[in-house]
Amino acid sequence: VLICFWSAARMAWRRVASCRGTPVTSREGDFSRNESDTVPLLDDESVQDNSLPSSGSTRPDRPFTGSSLSDGSHINFLIVPKRKFSIQELTKGVEEQVSRITTTVIGRDEPNEKILRYNLETLVRYGAIRASTNTGTVFTMDNFCWRNLLTVLIIVACSFLIVKVTHEGAAAGIDERPMEDLLQQFAFIVPPTLSFYATLIITRWWSLRLGTLQKVFDAIMNISLIMAIELRAPKWAALRLQVTKYAFCSVELFVQAAQRTPDLHTLVEMDYLTPVEAHYIFKNENLWQRPMVMWSWILNILMNAMDHEKTPGGRVNLVIGQCCGARNGMTHLWAHLDTQLPFAYTHLVILLVNLQSFLIAIKSGIICAKCWPGSKYFTMGSAVLKSIIVAFVYQALIQICYVIVDPFGDDVLDFPVVAYQVYVAGQVHAINHSVMTAPAVAEDGTLTRPRHTKINDDGDSISSDSRSEGGEDGHSSTSSDH
Repeated sequence: VLICFWSAARMAWRRVASCRGTPVTSREGDFSRNESDTVPLLDDESVQDNSLPSSGSTRPDRPFTGSSLSDGSHINFLIVPKRKFSIQELTKGVEEQVSRITTTVIGRDEPNEKILRYNLETLVRYGAIRASTNTGTVFTMDNFCWRNLLTVLIIVACSFLIVKVTHEGAAAGIDERPMEDLLQQFAFIVPPTLSFYATLIITRWWSLRLGTLQKVFDAIMNISLIMAIELRAPKWAALRLQVTKYAFCSVELFVQAAQRTPDLHTLVEMDYLTPVEAHYIFKNENLWQRPMVMWSWILNILMNAMDHEKTPGGRVNLVIGQCCGARNGMTHLWAHLDTQLPFAYTHLVILLVNLQSFLIAIKSGIICAKCWPGSKYFTMGSAVLKSIIVAFVYQALIQICYVIVDPFGDDVLDFPVVAYQVYVAGQVHAINHSVMTAPAVAEDGTLTRPRHTKINDDGDSISSDSRSEGGEDGHSSTSSDH
């Protein structure tokens, strides 16, 4: 009766809202833009000249806001990056906090901490009860379980009072067998249905980690390795840095698309994009198109550079495969987030769980009413405790499902993308340094010692090669040359 009444009330409210002309929000591919997303726009002349607009008398270290055009689509704006892009700087982007069981990270621009890893051995040794107050458990994620437990207790109390009022003095004669049979039917249906649903959610969660993030991160590291080998000449240093910028910018853009929070202003301040590049990115109103633009730029740049270097076609195909793999990974993310499990199936699972919790609570209230005259407090407490535990377990599973179904938010169980970027930046940094100091191979198949070369933080040579004067073959022969 309550469900029917609630459905009728919702339908009536929607009809009143439609008569008033209230706009209906829909989940389209066209996302609304906020102020931070509209900041880095330039006028057409500045875009064509690939330069920033004149700031006039405005100080160069402060942003300049000009007047918008009649259609409001172009705004003169000058943004100064807060810091220069550096691979070594990216390796220091998170702060790890190690506790007894979990290790959490807080990104430089993230408000909440996220779990990076946990110690299973410590969890088993100390026990789950002692770890209940730890960050990331169903008790500390949010107040969802506590609100549901309060609802169960209210239903128990209401059931107890109704039985006491309607069956005053005759509550002990109430037959519980029909409700017990109904609960047994739910016991056969709800556990396997909910476990299968939770398995599907966890499988999709792991698929997002491997099929989306890992593909993009693997593409970034593989592209860096190919550039370090094929484009290792000093003249390509700026190109390698720019490609790395675009690669990490693509990660930021597809995370913004997953969170539906466009913010080009921050990307310009982080030196991932210039205002001119942000202007072109802004023209793509669908947020999922923006990271694709980054990888199309990367592929175009690398193919042109390899053409100049006369790189064999087989190696160029490796670059094409990596760029297409990154694009496939981002498409995989879009497919998962915008193709959810069927709504009717999800609604049915949650409805079964709620009904079972309510029936157990009603039965507990009836048992308490029957045992009250005889002062059977132990039986009353056992009935109430049973309803609390059963309701808590099922509602906790639903809570975990709705938290991890979209792991790109700010919840404690969501992916710590910034920590993953730190790992990838460390790999790229190591690749750049290791390739520049790799041993050389002579024509006779022998390895020669690497020559002394000064390497900057991004792994680029910043001085000419020098050889020791000792030895006819020009190889280094003193320890100072290493």
